[in-house]
Amino acid sequence: MARRFTAACLACAFWSCSGSGADGDVAEPLDSECVPDLPVADGAMPDSDEGAATQKLPLSTSGRYIVDAGGNRVRLVGVNWNGAHEDLMVPHGLAHHPPDVIAARIAELGFNSVRLTWSNELVETDPMPEAADVAGWPEAAGMSSMQVFDRVVEALTAAGIFVILNNHMSDSGWCCNEEDGNGLWYNEAYPEDAWIADWVALAQRYLDNPMVVAADLRNELRQKASWEPGGDPAYDWPSAAERCGEALLAVRPDWLIIVEGTDYAVNLEGVADRPVHLSVPGKLVYSAHNYPWSVTSIMPTPELFATMVHDLWGYVMEPPDATPVWLGEFGTCNTCWGDPWVSSITTVITGLELDWALWLLFGTPDGWGLLSEETLEVNTPDILPLLEQWGAMPPGHR
Repeated sequence: MARRFTAACLACAFWSCSGSGADGDVAEPLDSECVPDLPVADGAMPDSDEGAATQKLPLSTSGRYIVDAGGNRVRLVGVNWNGAHEDLMVPHGLAHHPPDVIAARIAELGFNSVRLTWSNELVETDPMPEAADVAGWPEAAGMSSMQVFDRVVEALTAAGIFVILNNHMSDSGWCCNEEDGNGLWYNEAYPEDAWIADWVALAQRYLDNPMVVAADLRNELRQKASWEPGGDPAYDWPSAAERCGEALLAVRPDWLIIVEGTDYAVNLEGVADRPVHLSVPGKLVYSAHNYPWSVTSIMPTPELFATMVHDLWGYVMEPPDATPVWLGEFGTCNTCWGDPWVSSITTVITGLELDWALWLLFGTPDGWGLLSEETLEVNTPDILPLLEQWGAMPPGHR
């Protein structure tokens, strides 16, 4: 794949931001000469409050964009709803609210999609959740964890929100580190054939719900996972992604198949020499993640940040083999939204009009999370103008 030096366009975009950028100033869009023409109809993007249901399904890809059945661009602006991949094995928030209330709040904030995480252990064991974890939803009494998951999917899609399923872990638990035994797409307890079988089971489970639109095959490949042509088959991630993707497309040919990069989803450099191939055209989406620590422990200059992003994954969106890249995770702590990294990633998102999903909906003990589980109020007002900049909340909807 040819790499055209559009990193220069990204770098110049940083300097079009008002002020230093460290205080969350609004970034101006890239000059028109840096942005490719949309291969879609004019007026493709509806107002955020119209919801995903206005789009014509199924979704496919056209060059670097995701489009609907009419060829209109669909920009995924979403949030990660975690919990079902963790030890509690149900999505967070149900201890205080039923899923339809949470789904309505997600839609109110302008999100048209949710990356909904799950583990192989959840699918294969389907335990009964702890009563406290679903206490805000009396109707859940007697439901298994997968039945709860089903109802969350139903609530989201009924609210006009696209659901992107994400296999986050094999064993249920928090992600991620090098020693958790979940750095590949398989482990001893859940081999590759189980990983694929669980995916197929979910594809069949939601066969009649067209708003379940995509499979994010595996979260943050690490350890020995490789994208090197001719490498050890045991660690050959793109080949494994193709095997799983083909199994899913046999059941859901309408699904987007999302393939994350290696090195904790930071790195898609291997695509240049070894792209993923699927038998159904227009269904492949790559995914990258980015956090303040993703590339370097020291915040680079804006120019260096733009160049690194381009070389790691931004180039994948360029001709001649342009393919969408979805920023499936990005975020920072609730007291960190004025830090320099925020300005840098905001300029990348706005300059490239990226599809994205914020990490995460409900909080962690170290001060992360968009919403309070108890009140569903935004934990920090600092993120509201950023949601507008990134393309979620329309101006004036705060």
